[in-house]
Amino acid sequence: MNKKTKGIIAGTAGIALLAGGATFATWSDSATQNGGVITSGNLDIEPVGAPTWYDVSADRTDGGAVTPVTNLPAHTVDLTQWKIVPGDRAEATYSFDVKLEGDNLAAKLDLSNFPSLAANGATASYKVYDKDAAEITSKVVGGKLTFVGGDAGPSLKNASNVVVDGATGPGGAAIADVHVVVTVDFAADRRENVQADVFTLGQVGVSLTQVRGSAEVAGF
Repeated sequence: MNKKTKGIIAGTAGIALLAGGATFATWSDSATQNGGVITSGNLDIEPVGAPTWYDVSADRTDGGAVTPVTNLPAHTVDLTQWKIVPGDRAEATYSFDVKLEGDNLAAKLDLSNFPSLAANGATASYKVYDKDAAEITSKVVGGKLTFVGGDAGPSLKNASNVVVDGATGPGGAAIADVHVVVTVDFAADRRENVQADVFTLGQVGVSLTQVRGSAEVAGF
């Protein structure tokens, strides 16, 4: 008798036995599957390097230096020593490394501190550039710039949002994803500010905050 026949007979006997006792049993079984691991994403921003200030006044031709990102002829200045005069223009670049990991992760960089840095005859303005030094100021809306990660869905990678890919340099060094170029002009007709502080720049704070939904981010 083979094993298959034995099983049928044993099963039949069992049914008869249960029927005789007026008791019924239902079958049950179980199995397992790999559950997988859900990993959280990441949102982070860090400064890259320290900003250097340059005198980029148009009538200064003896600078011997070139500004990063904007490539203007210039010479470096030490703000603790340099005395600005009417008609001068100064420039500095603030660079940041943005990390976003998540298929549905978008975040806004708040740049609202930058346009209101100067007073007493000086005016401050800024322009924003991507990691390839292409200007993206037009993407700043309400003082905020929207980023999405390299693993974001296709709909989020559109002309309104800046895509960051998480690339690093040698040894894992940070690579700036965004450059904010601040320009300070001292009005040429300003005469009353003699040896006064016209521009005070302490720590420039920026914030990166997750946003979600079509009301906040194009592509959701």
